[in-house]
Amino acid sequence: MKKQGQLNDKLADLRSDVAEQTKVYESSKILLYRNLAKSYLWWREAQSELGYLDTLYKEENIKYRIQLNRQNFNPVIRLIFKMQNSLHAVQISNWASALNAIDDEYINNPHIYKNRDAVDALVDWIRDSGGLASICGKTAEKIEAYGYDKEIKSKKRPSKKQNEREKLTVLGLRRRAAAEIETNTKFDVGPVGTGDDNFVVLLAKATGVGSELKLIGTTAQEHIIDAALNQTAALDLANLKPTFRALCEAIKLNTIPAALQLYGARKNFYQKTTLAIEKDEEKYTVTENSRVVVRSDGTLLVSKMHSRASLTTYITPKAKFTLAEDVWLRGSDRFWLETELINESAAVLYTSTENIGLAQADRRKVKAVNQLNLKNTVTKQERSIYFYSFDGVDDRTSNQPCIASGKIDYDWSVQGNSAFFARLYHQHFAGWQHRVKHRVHTPNNKAVAFDVSEKGIACEKKWSKEENVFTQSGHRYLSPFGTDAKLTGSGRILLAPTDIIQTLNVLANSPAQMHVQMRANSHLLNIEFENSLGKYSVFIPSCTTSGKRDARYFTKFTPND
Repeated sequence: MKKQGQLNDKLADLRSDVAEQTKVYESSKILLYRNLAKSYLWWREAQSELGYLDTLYKEENIKYRIQLNRQNFNPVIRLIFKMQNSLHAVQISNWASALNAIDDEYINNPHIYKNRDAVDALVDWIRDSGGLASICGKTAEKIEAYGYDKEIKSKKRPSKKQNEREKLTVLGLRRRAAAEIETNTKFDVGPVGTGDDNFVVLLAKATGVGSELKLIGTTAQEHIIDAALNQTAALDLANLKPTFRALCEAIKLNTIPAALQLYGARKNFYQKTTLAIEKDEEKYTVTENSRVVVRSDGTLLVSKMHSRASLTTYITPKAKFTLAEDVWLRGSDRFWLETELINESAAVLYTSTENIGLAQADRRKVKAVNQLNLKNTVTKQERSIYFYSFDGVDDRTSNQPCIASGKIDYDWSVQGNSAFFARLYHQHFAGWQHRVKHRVHTPNNKAVAFDVSEKGIACEKKWSKEENVFTQSGHRYLSPFGTDAKLTGSGRILLAPTDIIQTLNVLANSPAQMHVQMRANSHLLNIEFENSLGKYSVFIPSCTTSGKRDARYFTKFTPND
């Protein structure tokens, strides 16, 4: 409440300043620049207070639309400048566009506003850029360059009824997949009640003795069955057309697991890193973001921007195609694929126009060079996802890691079928994500250790800085080798659990048994496997107990090299 009171006081001051500025608008552009900059900075502070802005909008009867790809600043202008009349629509739109431009500038160049008054610095930037008309023009150009195209904005969104149809269709597919699954794990719990489909949810508690469980009870309530199916029944992407499937599987190996996303861990999953800009020798902090690159030879590379080393995946599809140049997938499209199509399994509802390869984009409408056209088979909605040339990327500010060329010598190698790696995942990581929830990067969760010997793989967790050891270690945390895996060599490596968890999750939920190779030295771990789509090679850097990744085998990605 104290925070909201302070925000209310600042809002009152802003409104007072705005009232004065309005009287002298024609003769005081600088005052307008200052008030727009102050309004933006107030919004940044206010939007971090949960529910605060929505309450104000409701009190002021300000209605607005949530934009698909951009922050909608119209309600902010209407709130602060008290512009409610439809006659002000053009002015509201113009000033909202100015706030979008200020937002882009502030986010992309935080080092400029770190050591001086941010309002003065933003006013200088607006003046140096040629005023509001100029910065809005630059924003429009940037919006187009990054693919925020009119074509997509004008698409009609699925209705609530269509969204429900989507969810029911996905649920039906999950139900069918669960019914057809083949498993050797069977146990008798006595008489239980089930519905027509014979599904039942068991509530059990681990006893702490091996994999032994103590049954608490059972239920066949339909909504509980549906929730369990949505959490446990994986859908196969094998029926997607090759290029669309390759994109989905590349992202799937490098994204946040669905369970952690539901726990609200997304904002913590991608870490912040320090980036030095060569042109001014400044250093500033940026958030990691995965970038998907489709190479000119049709292979895919996924790794994080703004880091010297990261989880990096290469996919070589069996269905070959070529492009004129290396291209990268638009960030907002990657986010859509990741959050909705992958983690909510809606990808199975889409079909792509292109079977193999990417279509040429219409350069008269967008600055993208390639696109993939998708259609939802349930809602009939169409959407294109866009790919851009590296010509418009500032090489100094975009450090995407990849594996350096040259031979890598590994200390140990485990070869086996995916069943062993499924056991490794379920024993050490399936429960871990439910225990840590959103706390994925707390000091004791930044690293885990794989200690590999003839006995098996021991996964040590929960680092104690005071004791300088992993407190969860010993025989209880050992995954022994069986007939499904064979070891060569031995060694130890520390890894960030957020780097390896999703790859093991994908292997654990693969509907087909695959031959998998995991190998490592003290600096790098590599997992390779192959399915009907193609070959996968996942590289995971080792890290320190504080989470700092080892960049020995990584180099900066150079497009079209």
